[in-house]
Amino acid sequence: MRGSMQSFLSFFRRAIRYAWKNVLCRVKVWPAPASVLLAISHDRRITTNLSGMNERTVIMLFRMMSHFPADVCVSTGIRNSVWLFRNISGFRNMYWVPFIPVMNRWDLVVTDDPRLFPKHCRRRWLLEYDYRPDLVLTQGHVTVPYGVYPFYDEARNARVEQCRKLPRTMRIFFGGRIARDVYGDPTYVKLRFGKHTRTELLDALIRAGVVTFAESRERIFTATETGHNPEFIVGDSAKTKIPPDQWLEALGRADVFFAPPGIAMPMCHNIIEAMCVGTIPLTNYPEWFFPPLQHGVNCFAFSTPEELIQLVHEILAMSDEDLVAMRGACIDYFQEYLCPKAAMDALSSLPNAELRLHVLDESWTSL
Repeated sequence: MRGSMQSFLSFFRRAIRYAWKNVLCRVKVWPAPASVLLAISHDRRITTNLSGMNERTVIMLFRMMSHFPADVCVSTGIRNSVWLFRNISGFRNMYWVPFIPVMNRWDLVVTDDPRLFPKHCRRRWLLEYDYRPDLVLTQGHVTVPYGVYPFYDEARNARVEQCRKLPRTMRIFFGGRIARDVYGDPTYVKLRFGKHTRTELLDALIRAGVVTFAESRERIFTATETGHNPEFIVGDSAKTKIPPDQWLEALGRADVFFAPPGIAMPMCHNIIEAMCVGTIPLTNYPEWFFPPLQHGVNCFAFSTPEELIQLVHEILAMSDEDLVAMRGACIDYFQEYLCPKAAMDALSSLPNAELRLHVLDESWTSL
């Protein structure tokens, strides 16, 4: 009986500590003057699928705004409070506000609904969910970079620099889902965006005999013992799933990452993660970046399966020295345009009191 009571009290104390650290101390009723407000309209459902605003979009905004020196107050329509507090608790300056104080004087307000702009705010940034490659960015219009998958937080991951310096043991690598019934659906990627699907491209590579499927996860990580392996290695996550905490290391062991389209749009988070560790993307959607990626500078670009196969043969025949400069260019591009701190610094340096931020939120209505 005594042991059961002690276990209960121990659990209760841990629960109280967790609640205080991750919930109670993350609530602000009266924000300090000159704070920052991120207000997402309550009719936008945040989810992990394409029926609403994707959580990757929100987390990218969190990561960007965490670099403000002032407190950042979040007011959203997120129904999953556990998700919300788990994500904002990782940032020292981020809090949830149950309501927006009308008379508070905000330094900056970021929202997707003009009606949520308070009367007293020095700067106003309006989120518009219409990111696309043909956007014409006039004065006062900027894009928010697409974020990495929530598991891979390049802003706080001390291993990124280490992964950038790993010996490159694979010439070309692809790891991820192949699932032909999902990634072969032409509804969006092919019919709407005019791009060959992941399934089409992988099938063309298989027919050409230029890929080797990894029979185990060790095949990806142990090639260092025999030196550089000038092959195109494919790891199907259905058979050789790489744990999230080893994903950046896997990317960092390749010179080039094959980055085909995602399910409903060309852009996919894995291309950002590859560039984060200096792995050159081999892709058919370089124009989806602002500014666009450049073939032979910071990516290898193709349009058709035939061009892809020809390019793969050329990459497999290249020397290590030919790829060093391109790897450096990928890191430079990521550091300047894609990492959250750089993106926020660029926005904060603009003199405009009002900005329109074009965001890729992955919802069906936006695509």
